[in-house]
Amino acid sequence: MPTNTASALTARSGNRQSRAQRALSFAYTQLPLYSGMVSTLRNAIVGAALALCAAGTAGAEVYDFNTFLSGGGGGQDPAKQRIARARGADICVDIREGRTASTNRVLFTFWSQIPERNSRIMSIAFDLGRHSDLFANMSVLVSSPGLKPQISPGRAHAFLPRFSPKYVVGFAPRNGMAPGNTLVVAATLANGKTYANVRSALSEGLNPATASTGLRVGVIALSLLGGPPPGVATIQDDGGFSMTSVSSRCRSR
Repeated sequence: MPTNTASALTARSGNRQSRAQRALSFAYTQLPLYSGMVSTLRNAIVGAALALCAAGTAGAEVYDFNTFLSGGGGGQDPAKQRIARARGADICVDIREGRTASTNRVLFTFWSQIPERNSRIMSIAFDLGRHSDLFANMSVLVSSPGLKPQISPGRAHAFLPRFSPKYVVGFAPRNGMAPGNTLVVAATLANGKTYANVRSALSEGLNPATASTGLRVGVIALSLLGGPPPGVATIQDDGGFSMTSVSSRCRSR
């Protein structure tokens, strides 16, 4: 490629990155002042983050976590169980391809629309199954202010039985991800891997017959019913959930 053409492409890419960064900064200054603005502002933050992908995105799908795995799950009261264990339907992830000029990656955008404002997502686990060489690394692309997410090597948790995560996203103690917050995780594809490989691994992970060998995502959430009142240690309203299926409910918000 001629030097002047390459320079022009680099400049245009830099300008797109700069505009996206400015848009992202603006979105951050417009944090929710009123509950009715949460969805709009979440979309602004996510849109600005996705604009950082200079070569565009493709193949987006939105999934819920409507499979309760383990945990308190609402305790012994059947009515509370039904509510707590259904909260996974309001935990969402948008998965799409996101390429830059130099990086081939996949973007996982997480948010919670649980109606209980005290609820928190405390960790997110990525179990790659037999596809351990699918990603070269994971990093946090953008998150709502105050979340302070960190990605660490995976570790098992009792709330996510039969999960063997390679990567875990955690948050500051007693913080977590509240309803209306957004987190975008960028997974860089390993050499020779494509988004089609990710889609295939996801399909394998979503199929109950092959789930243990596919790509699965799980979350651990607390205070699904609002948490305990003062002086009470727990009301058993916590639990682990796994990504379940494409969700019209998540997409509609």
